[in-house]
Amino acid sequence: MSSSDARKDSPAQSSGVDVPRQEGLGVFDRVPTHPSREEDLSTLAQAAARVGYWTWDLTTGVVWHSEEQYRIHGVAPGGLGHSVEDYLAFVHPDDRPHIEEGAAAAASGDTTPAEYRFVHPDGGIRHLIGSSALVKDRFGRAQQLVGTVQDVTEITRARRGLADALRQVAAYFDQTPKSAYLWKREGDDFYVRRLNKAAHDLWGARAPDVLGFSASEASVHVPGVLDDLRECIRTQQPVTREISLDSERLGQRRLLVSFVPVGPDAAVAHSEDLSPLLELARREEQASAQLAEYFQRVPTPAYMWRSHDGTMVLEASNLASEAVTAGAVTDFVGTTADEMYAGRPDIVEDLQRALAGETFTREMSYEMRSTGAMSDLVVTYVHIPPDVVVVHTRDVTRQRLTEAALRDSHEAARGVLDACTQPIVLCDLEGRILECNDSAGRAYGMSRRELVGRVAFELYPEELIAGRRAAIDEVVRSRKPVVVEDEHDGQYHRARVYPLTDGSGSVERVVVYAEDVTEERRAREALVQSRIRLEAAQRIGHLGHWDLDVDQGELTCSDELYRIFGLDPSVPASLDDFLDRILPEDRERMIAALRGALESGRRYDVEYRLRRPDGSLRFVFEQGEVTSAKPGARTLAGTVLDITQLKQAEQSIRDRETELSTIIEQNPDGICLIVGGRISICNGTLAGLLGFSKDDIEGRALHDLMIPGDRERARARGRMLLEGGRPEPSEYTLIRRDGERVPVEIYGAALEFRGEPALICTLRDVRQRKEAERELAESRDVLRALTQHLESVREQERVQVARDLHDELGSILTALKIDLAELRARDAPSHPELMEQMHELVDQAIEVGRRVTTRLRPGVLDDLGFAAAADWLGQDLERRTGVRARVTLPDTDPDLPEPVATALFRILQEAVTNVIRHAEADSVDILLEADDVSVSLTVSDDGRGFDPTVRRRGGFGLLGMEERVRPFRGRLDVRSAPGWGTTIRVSLPSTLTTRTN
Repeated sequence: MSSSDARKDSPAQSSGVDVPRQEGLGVFDRVPTHPSREEDLSTLAQAAARVGYWTWDLTTGVVWHSEEQYRIHGVAPGGLGHSVEDYLAFVHPDDRPHIEEGAAAAASGDTTPAEYRFVHPDGGIRHLIGSSALVKDRFGRAQQLVGTVQDVTEITRARRGLADALRQVAAYFDQTPKSAYLWKREGDDFYVRRLNKAAHDLWGARAPDVLGFSASEASVHVPGVLDDLRECIRTQQPVTREISLDSERLGQRRLLVSFVPVGPDAAVAHSEDLSPLLELARREEQASAQLAEYFQRVPTPAYMWRSHDGTMVLEASNLASEAVTAGAVTDFVGTTADEMYAGRPDIVEDLQRALAGETFTREMSYEMRSTGAMSDLVVTYVHIPPDVVVVHTRDVTRQRLTEAALRDSHEAARGVLDACTQPIVLCDLEGRILECNDSAGRAYGMSRRELVGRVAFELYPEELIAGRRAAIDEVVRSRKPVVVEDEHDGQYHRARVYPLTDGSGSVERVVVYAEDVTEERRAREALVQSRIRLEAAQRIGHLGHWDLDVDQGELTCSDELYRIFGLDPSVPASLDDFLDRILPEDRERMIAALRGALESGRRYDVEYRLRRPDGSLRFVFEQGEVTSAKPGARTLAGTVLDITQLKQAEQSIRDRETELSTIIEQNPDGICLIVGGRISICNGTLAGLLGFSKDDIEGRALHDLMIPGDRERARARGRMLLEGGRPEPSEYTLIRRDGERVPVEIYGAALEFRGEPALICTLRDVRQRKEAERELAESRDVLRALTQHLESVREQERVQVARDLHDELGSILTALKIDLAELRARDAPSHPELMEQMHELVDQAIEVGRRVTTRLRPGVLDDLGFAAAADWLGQDLERRTGVRARVTLPDTDPDLPEPVATALFRILQEAVTNVIRHAEADSVDILLEADDVSVSLTVSDDGRGFDPTVRRRGGFGLLGMEERVRPFRGRLDVRSAPGWGTTIRVSLPSTLTTRTN
C-alpha cells in the first residue's frame, strides 16, 4: 500500500483528531503490530483481571486491541476494527459524542478517565470505564496512546440498587404516619439525629429545636425514655410501652411508644397517640349504651337480630316482647329465627330481606304465645349496618277497637320520640312539619310548638335544600328509606328519611331522623387516610403485616404481604398457602419459630427464602409476637420485610470486592492504598518492583521509599490530592531493597476508605519506556540532522544549477541570437518568416531560462540581499496574481549571513505560495524588521483563514517552515481563524548560531 493510500484510510484522520505527520519516514506503510514484550504474561493478567487494553499509534492512526478487549465486547478477534471510527460504532449512540471529544482531548494530552456504555451482542447495555496515557517523544510530540478498559456494569447496577434501597428506607421513615425519631448513642446518653413530619405534627416542635436533644433531658418530661433506649440497644429487641402525658400544648394524652433497634448504637422511636382511639371507643360505648336504653324503653315489642354467617340469631329483646313470647326476655336470647318461627317462614324471609338493606313495615296476624289468641301486628324491620336487624312489633288490634288505645299508643310514640337524643321530624310530602321531638327543637333553636306547621326546607341552608327535596322525592318514588349526608360550614349532617304509607301502600308522610356526624366523619376519613398512607408506606418499603387469631384460625394479611409472596390479594389465602411458598430447607425453621412464640410468648425474628409462582426467589425478614387484641383471645401478629434487593446488593458488593481484589493483585502495575500517610494495602507487583515482601511495605510511608530529592514533592502532591486537587501522573524514583533506583510513573487519586480520607496510587515501572524514549530521541536527532544536511545540499545545487543556466545556457542563447541578427543583416534570408520565428523562439528560450533561474535561486538574493529579494517577490506576486502586496522594509538593509537570508527567503516563498493556493486573499502585507541581534519577518493576508490546530492531510508548508527555523533556534508564530485571515511571524537571530549535530 502506498503512503498516500495509507493517509487516506488513516482512522486517526477520519476521526477528526490532529495527528502529526513526518515526510520521508515511511510511517504510513507500517503494519499494526503488538509489542512482544511479556506478551504471554500480559494476556494472562488481563484475562484474570478482566481488564482489556489498547494502543493507538498517533502517527499511523492504527488502533490495536488486546484479546481481553475483544472478550469484554463479545466479538471475535479483529471484530472491533483497527481505527477509532471502527470502535465508535460499538459505543452507545448517546455516549458517542463525548467519547469522540475524549479521543481528541487524549491525543492532546488530557487523559481523564471516561465512563461510557456499549451495546453487547446479546442485546444488553454494558458500562465501561476507560483510562489512557499519552506517550510523547523527547520534544513533547504525541506518539502513542495506551489505555485500559474495565467492565463495571455489575458495580454500577449494585450501586444504583443500594442507593434505591437507602432512598426507600429514608422515604418510609419520613412518610410513615407514626411519629418517628432516630436516636443515636454517644457515650452514656442518646441524642435525636432525625425526626419525620408526623413527629413535628404531633409535638409541634421544629427540627432545629429537637435535633441534638438528649434522652436525659427527655426523661424529665417522659420518665423512662433513657432506660428504654438502653434496654433496646442492649437486647437488640424492640421495647414497647404505653405512657401518659400531660402537657400544656397536647393536654392529657395516652401514647404508645416503641423503640426499635437499627444497629449497635441507634434506635428509632415510634410514637402513636392513642387518645383519639380511646375517645372514639368511649363515644361508641356511650352510643351503644344510649341505644340499649332506648331499645328497652320502647313500649312495643322489639327484637334485635344479628347475622352469624347468614343465620339470624336473636341477640336481645325488650321487656314489652314478653307479651308475645310468653316468657322472660332472656329465655329466647341466642335462638335462631328458624327455631323461633318454625311455622312462619315468611317472618324468616322478612328478616333476610331487611338484612339485605331494606327497611319496611308490614302487617301480619300472629298467634300470641301468652294468650294463644290471634292478633294483628304491624311489624317494622330496620336494618342497622352491617349485620343487625331491629324488629319493632306493634299490636294494632286494640288500637283499631278503642280510641283510648290509640291515644296511649300516640303518647307512647311521643315518649319514644322525646327519649331519642336525635332530632326526629314527621313531615308531609311538601316538607311541612307535622310533628317533632324536643331534640329537633333544640337543634333548630325553637320550641316544638314553633316548629310544627313550618316548612322544614326554610330551616336549612340554601345549599342543602335541593338535596333534602331530592331525598323526599326518592322516598316517594321507591317507598324505601333514603340516607342523605351533606356538609355546611365544616359540619357534617346525616338525615335518614323513612316513608309512612297509607292503606294502599302509597307514601303519605315521611319521618326524618337527623344527626350530627362531624366527629364520626372526620374519624372515618382520618382512618381511611391512615390506612392509605400505611399501605403506601408498606408498598414503598416492601413491608407486609399479618395477624392470626389462634383460637379461631382466622388470618388477616395486608395487600403488600400478598404481593411479596406473589399471591392474588383478591383471593383469601390460608396460613398453609403462605408456608407452602417458603423453601423446604427454611420452612421447618419458620414453623418452629411460630410454635416457640405461641408456647413461650416471646417475640421472634427469622430470615428465610420463598419461591413465587413465577419461579423468582425472594429473601424476607419476618418478626412476630403474641398479642391479646381481645380479652381471653390469643393473636399472633407479625411483619414481613422483602430484603431481596438488599441481599442482592450485599452479594454484588462482595463479588465486586473479590473481583477488585483479584484485579488489584493481578494488575501488572504496582497498586497501594495510603491511609493516614501510611501504606495500608499493596499488591504483589509493587512488592516485587521494590524487592520487598508485602509485609515489609505495608505500614511504611510511600515517600520514604523514594530518593531524598523526590520525597518533599511527593508529600506535597499527596496533600494536594487530599484537598481536592486534580489527579495527574507524576514521575518519581524509588529505591529498591538492593539499592537500585527505579523510575516510576505514579497516578494518585483521593477517596474515602472506611470513613477516612485515603489515596489510591498506581505505580508503573517506566525503565523500558525511558530507554525507548532515549533511543527514539537519538533517532530523531539523527534524522533531523540528515534533513538539514539534505536541505543545505539542495540549496547549493539550486545555486549551482541557477548559475549554470545563467552563465552557460544564457551565453549560448545570447550568442545564438547575435548570430541570427548578423545573419539577417548580412544577407536577406530566403525565408524571412522562418527567420522571424527563430528569433522569437530564441527570445522565449532566454525568458524561460531567466524565469527558471529566478525560481531556483533569484539573483537579487545573492546580489542585493534579502530585503531586495522580499521587495522583488512582492512585485512578482502582484504581477502574476493581481493580489495587492505591501512590502515594508527597514531604512537600512540588514546584513544577514547567507544561511539566515536563504531560510527567510524560502519561508517567505512558502507563505506567498500558501496565499496563492489557499487564502483567496485580496492583499498581503510583508513586514521586515531587524536590529543588532535579531531579524523578524511578518506576512499577513486578509484571506479566509483556517484553524491552526487542525493540520490539513498531506500539508507540509507549516512543517517545512518549522524545520527551517529550528536550526537557528528561532521562533515561528501562526495566528489565524476561519474568516479572519492569517498572520505568520518568523524571528531569527541576525548571526548564524546553528547547533552542532
